[in-house]
Amino acid sequence: MTASATQVHLIAAARMAIGTLAVAPKRTTLANPVGRWLAIHSPLPWPKGMPTAPELQEQRWPKHPGFGQLSARDWGVLIWRHTDHHLRQFSLEAAELQRDHPLFVSQDDAHGHPAD
Repeated sequence: MTASATQVHLIAAARMAIGTLAVAPKRTTLANPVGRWLAIHSPLPWPKGMPTAPELQEQRWPKHPGFGQLSARDWGVLIWRHTDHHLRQFSLEAAELQRDHPLFVSQDDAHGHPAD
C-alpha cells in the first residue's frame, strides 16, 4: 500500500467510525467477542496484507478549495503536514495521543493505573 493509499484508507476508516461512510457488513471471526478483543485490545501487531472493505480503498480526490486539483501524492503529503502541524501545536506524538485519549481509556486510567 502506498503512502497516499494509506491516507485514503485511514480517512475512510475514520469516516466509517463516525457514520459518514456506509460500509457493507461482512461475516468474519472478528465479529465474535474474542476475535474483536484480540483485534482491538491485544498488543499483537496486525498481520500485513489483511483484507479490507473495498469502501476503505477508494481513491476519489476532490479539488482542494485553496490549492485546486491535487494528485493522490499531494493529498497524502498535505494531510500528513496538516496533521503534523496540529500535533506540534500541542507537542504531541501519536503514542501520547493513544495513551491519553478518552476513547482508548477503559477501566484503567491513561497511565495503566486501575480506576478507583
